[in-house]
Amino acid sequence: MSAVIKTNPRTYFSYAHQTGAAILEFTAMAVPLVLISLGTIELSSWFYTRQALHTVLLDAAREATTKHIHPEAIINTLENGLTPLFAKGPRAQNLEAINSGLELRRQQIKGAPWQITVLSPSYSAFKDFQDSSLYLPKASGLAIVNNYFLAEQDLNNKKRGSGWVNGSGPISGQNIYQANTLTLEFYWPHRPAFTPFAYILKLLSNSSDSYAKKVLKAGYLPIKRSISLMMHSHPVLWPNHSSGKVLFEQGYTTNPCKGWLCSQTTRNQQTHTDNTTDNNDYSYTNEGEWPANNAEDFIDPSNPINSGSLPDVGNHIFPNPECGITMCCVF
Repeated sequence: MSAVIKTNPRTYFSYAHQTGAAILEFTAMAVPLVLISLGTIELSSWFYTRQALHTVLLDAAREATTKHIHPEAIINTLENGLTPLFAKGPRAQNLEAINSGLELRRQQIKGAPWQITVLSPSYSAFKDFQDSSLYLPKASGLAIVNNYFLAEQDLNNKKRGSGWVNGSGPISGQNIYQANTLTLEFYWPHRPAFTPFAYILKLLSNSSDSYAKKVLKAGYLPIKRSISLMMHSHPVLWPNHSSGKVLFEQGYTTNPCKGWLCSQTTRNQQTHTDNTTDNNDYSYTNEGEWPANNAEDFIDPSNPINSGSLPDVGNHIFPNPECGITMCCVF
């Protein structure tokens, strides 16, 4: 005689409706955890890259202060310092990795693989303070600011009339110390570690022609770094580099800032274009081409400084000093 097992209909109904509940609960917990983990890895990569870029930019700026802000000096120093971001082992492999990474960015961005803009000395500062009596190899016909005896120059500028208020130039609003201060703004396209983040960055881009927006459109995160150092050689207003990697800023505007965490002042994207089609050789070769400032280069600052024939760029308004801190002023 077989035993008859009776089941409780209520218990069977309860078990039937709990089928797959554990899977749903696991999925509900796993998806946020995975996203948080991926975000943490991505954020760590961003912080590491940002710190490495600060060191690279510092080295490039130091080189520029002693080489008259020559674009090739900036490019060579900066790209040779990118090894921490592309380290593969031996030096030859590192250089190959750097070149491959830069070429990939150039193709995807359809422009410069990175960009530095020389914000100071400003274009209008060269108009105020250029000294046509100075001579430097490879800089014939270009505007040069005197780096000698800044205190004496400032004292003489304060005695000048015609709008020279407290030694500040009538066009730039800068004094000779500011005209001998190098300020660089550096944009680096950071490649996300995970492809989905690249698609998100593309969604954040728009039709703007700014370099940062072009980087976003290509699926890269634009990391911005800025630095200011005193010049240790005569600043020269070089032509913009043909690669688009190094540009010289023409001026600033007070257009409303549209970027996240922006300050109230932004700059325009217009850069000077004069001297870009002349036949002079401005190539950067070696350190022997760039001797230290010599006494015979110096002209008594009491002599009038020739303002030359640089085109008028209007009033110059400097950006808020907060600009450039963390992710401020990305536009």
